[in-house]
Amino acid sequence: MRAIIQSSALASFKTTRDEYAKYLKGLSNGDNGGQGTLNLIEAKLQSFANTLSMWALMRNGTKKDGVCFEARCNNLRILMKELALLVDCAQHSLLYQDFYEEEAHMLKIFRMASIQIGSLSLQGLSNDDREASANARLVELEQKKWTRRSPSDDDWRLAMLREYWNRFYFKVDGCMCGQCLGVYVQHRDPSLSPPLPPLPDLSTDYVTSSEEE
Repeated sequence: MRAIIQSSALASFKTTRDEYAKYLKGLSNGDNGGQGTLNLIEAKLQSFANTLSMWALMRNGTKKDGVCFEARCNNLRILMKELALLVDCAQHSLLYQDFYEEEAHMLKIFRMASIQIGSLSLQGLSNDDREASANARLVELEQKKWTRRSPSDDDWRLAMLREYWNRFYFKVDGCMCGQCLGVYVQHRDPSLSPPLPPLPDLSTDYVTSSEEE
C-alpha cells in the first residue's frame, strides 16, 4: 500500500469504523438510515467489504499492536459480502417495507456486524480506544447469550444466527490484544434479546385437493 494511502487510512480508521458501526446499528433497529431501497443497502455493505479489505493491508510495514486485526478484517470482509448477497436475494422477492417483517432475523445479524466492526482496534491492550472497548464488551455479552442457550431450542432462524455468530466471534492464539486475551469477558448476566416473531403456521394455508372438492 502506498505510503500516502496508508497514512490516510490509518488516520481515518476510527472515524470510518464508528460510522460503519452506527449505520449497521441503525439497520438492526429497523432504521434504513435514509437508504430507502434494498439495493442501496446492498451497495453500502459491499462498500464496507472493500474498506475492510484495505484495512487488512494498512498496517503493512508498521508496528502492530495485536496480530489479530488483519484476520478480523478479512473475516468481516467475507461476512459483509455474504450479508450483501442475502439482501440482494431478498430484494428480488420482497418490497423494502416487507424486509424487516419477513426477514426479522437479519436485524440481529446486522447488530452482530455492528458490534464486531465497532470492536476493531489498533490499540492492542490499551483501553484508549473507548468505542472499541465498549463494543468489545458487547461482543462478550453476545457470546455469553449464545453459550447459555441450547442449540436444541433453535428454530431454523436461530440456528442461522448461531452459525453466523460462531463465524463473527473468534480469538487468535498468541495474540496479545485485549480481545484475544479475554480482557473484556463479562461476568454480569446479559440482558434478554427481544424474541423473533413466531414462524407462520404454513399448515393453515395448505388445502388438499380433496378439501377443495
